[in-house]
Amino acid sequence: MDGPLDRYDRHLRRRQVTDLSRVKIIDALGVFCGSFLMWDQVTTRELERWLDRRPGRGGAVLAPRTRYWWLSTLHRFYAWALDEGLVDADPTARAVRPRLPELAARPIAAEDCDVVLALTPPGPRRTAIVLALYGGLRCCEIARLRW
Repeated sequence: MDGPLDRYDRHLRRRQVTDLSRVKIIDALGVFCGSFLMWDQVTTRELERWLDRRPGRGGAVLAPRTRYWWLSTLHRFYAWALDEGLVDADPTARAVRPRLPELAARPIAAEDCDVVLALTPPGPRRTAIVLALYGGLRCCEIARLRW
């Protein structure tokens, strides 16, 4: 019989969300709980304490943006679990999310555009660079294009 994490993984795949880091985060929560049977009993306080102790890169505490990502991922999981009737409450709903500064665009300098285009031979890579420089497309938007 499928466990809740297997069912959630299938749910994500049906929605064409193939980011395995989402399932790994939930898996890490299960390991923290001691077994996959206890994830449905996690409280907000326990969840926050776990995130406080979670090591980031280099063993430091989680960066604010990473912590926000983890909480958002767990929130989506618990929203699904609520819909499925697997939990009675979402422990992420009351968890404190870090304040994040707005990200600003960092455009390339005009003189660097000429250098980049001069060094890039004609082909798909150059086309992608032109779309980014002059069309304003982001990397993720270019990656989704059907060439």
